Amino acid sequence: IVVILLPAWLGIGFILYFLLREPLPYPCPQCAANVSARFNFCPSCKFNLRPTCPECRREVQLDDRFCPHCAAELKGGHTTGLQGNTPAGTDLGAAV
Repeated sequence: IVVILLPAWLGIGFILYFLLREPLPYPCPQCAANVSARFNFCPSCKFNLRPTCPECRREVQLDDRFCPHCAAELKGGHTTGLQGNTPAGTDLGAAV
């Protein structure tokens, strides 16, 4: 009986492993640091890993020229937060 049930338990364990495991990290497009698939911003360079449309605030792709949800123009393929830069006039290099 154990031999008959063993393949079923292995199959369930295999499915649970892939459903519950942490997503694999990937390199940041700007600085190549490894980031978790669940991050919204790179912890090394503040690059926005999930850019959004400035009109409807829904997620868009980096190379989209128009929002696929509301058809707003994304200004030459650039969307909100694509630049990982800090606000104007701030310098992160100056440590306090």
